[in-house]
Amino acid sequence: MYDYRRNSETYNQRLINRGKITVYISPAAERQIHDLKEKNKGKVGHPFEFSDDLILGLFSIKCLFKFPYRQLQGFAEDLSSFLRIKVVPNFRTINDRMIDFKDIGMTFDVKATPKGLEVSIDASGWKRNNDGEYRSMKYDKRKDWKKIHLVVDNMTGRILNVKVTNSRTSDTTMFRKLLQPLKTFLKKICADSGYDSEKNFKFCNKNTIYPAIPVKSNATTTRYCPNRRHAVAEQFGLEIKRGRVSHKDMLTANQKTKNQKKWKKGVKYGDRWRVEGIFSATKRIFGEFVFSKRDDLIEKEIMIKFKIYNSFLD
Repeated sequence: MYDYRRNSETYNQRLINRGKITVYISPAAERQIHDLKEKNKGKVGHPFEFSDDLILGLFSIKCLFKFPYRQLQGFAEDLSSFLRIKVVPNFRTINDRMIDFKDIGMTFDVKATPKGLEVSIDASGWKRNNDGEYRSMKYDKRKDWKKIHLVVDNMTGRILNVKVTNSRTSDTTMFRKLLQPLKTFLKKICADSGYDSEKNFKFCNKNTIYPAIPVKSNATTTRYCPNRRHAVAEQFGLEIKRGRVSHKDMLTANQKTKNQKKWKKGVKYGDRWRVEGIFSATKRIFGEFVFSKRDDLIEKEIMIKFKIYNSFLD
């Protein structure tokens, strides 16, 4: 059982820390000289003037407070004396350096308990613009959005992995890509019926992960792989004898629904609220759309926003 009681003092301090600019930029400013020495070792041509951490720190402030690039430069210049930085990057430098970054992926913070890690997985969309319904209808603009796939620790609420794809990518195809780096730590995975597929059940069985994935209402035990057949029988309350399902396979739709609800309660499928809650929280904090236009920058922007969210839990 999880302890949902909240430590008010710790919770209040976390909310206060969200408004402290120094949380995002001071550590990078303090390491600026050391980081530049390491980054410029063996570099041919003009040396770098600003460290990667400083650029990422400023971009994080842009994501959190929704600053345009030029306004971000003014904000940095105003803070330069406080942070003891002689020169700050201009708006073009920040943008160009962010484009040049090859990989700023999530840092996995996997804290497996002795019983293993229980996670939830889901996907949601972030709009590529904020035109609104009126402009979309008046000018016949096709709505475009990016699909975000998350893996979340059910106990702590921390984000363990993020993938950004186009809107046409199905949830099922991303299941194994999201869980591959975490498979040795996992005990149980909660996901909705959109992840119901033979390959996903085989992946869970191979890595000894319990799949709390509801099968579709029309699923049967007369075909599919043994792992999925077992899941169908377990959720619908069927019996398998000598590899075959007994006559109880002829349950009505209402009976199957009732049995599946009972199964969900038994496996604590409701823990999946964690990942849905994170999508809701991040959209309230950062908005439901991205400000970047390039696909590569959109992915980096989304990654940084979720890294900022993880920092709120520290």
